[in-house]
Amino acid sequence: MNLALVVILLFSVTFLIYLNTLRMQRRTRELGLYRLMGLTRAQLTGSLIVESLMVGAVTVVAGIALGILVSKLFAMILVRMLHLHLSVGLLVSGRAIRDVVVILASCT
Repeated sequence: MNLALVVILLFSVTFLIYLNTLRMQRRTRELGLYRLMGLTRAQLTGSLIVESLMVGAVTVVAGIALGILVSKLFAMILVRMLHLHLSVGLLVSGRAIRDVVVILASCT
């Protein structure tokens, strides 16, 4: 595995665990209220897992789309800074998209 991919994976996992913990701490009252209304631990855990998966899926799709657009913008800026007269196409790497999906799926 590429060293950069390992570093990104470690950073992503650490960051996502931190964000998930922070999100759960901020929702303590809400989760307690659900428990008071009669939700079992299993039901509450199931709903939180489904919610996390849905947020993760939307985030991955939006992040990949935004990444593709930003990569074209950066390529256009670079060509302009180098005073080249080139046409910049849309840069899409199937392998990079697959790697991002695999990394983020393993974190979720």
